[in-house]
Amino acid sequence: MLTPRTFGESGFAAEYPNHPGQNEQPFFFTTPGQGNNRLILNVQRRFVDKLLSHSLKYGHVLYCIDNETKGEEEWGRYWAEYVKEQARKAGVRVNVTQMWNDWDLKAERHRRTLDHPEWYDFADLSQNNHNSGDKHWRTRSGHGDISPASRGRSIR
Repeated sequence: MLTPRTFGESGFAAEYPNHPGQNEQPFFFTTPGQGNNRLILNVQRRFVDKLLSHSLKYGHVLYCIDNETKGEEEWGRYWAEYVKEQARKAGVRVNVTQMWNDWDLKAERHRRTLDHPEWYDFADLSQNNHNSGDKHWRTRSGHGDISPASRGRSIR
């Protein structure tokens, strides 16, 4: 297993001055269905494997592939499947999600999570709409009222 020693070996530039949400750097494009950067993907897998070696011991961990990103669907799908496969091998069940950066919960990008229960077990809507309290929970995502109360749970 090789680890890149130079930017040239990695396919990365020395710096990316713009916000990561611009997706100008190749870190989120390493999977086989994207740029297939095997060298960096290998490092990423080793990192995730190390994380999972600790976290899979606990049944209360929620795995969020990205936090408020605008990445490609393929990146999230790859890592959701990878995490679930590693958990399956360890004999445990995990819950995986993806949090997109669209503040409008009706945005098409959120369909990538909501329409794929085979990859994502829950939708992390904790801060995407920038509302708070009851208004946050009553924001409609195209799937009706998503408040805990609407699912028979109380809001505390």
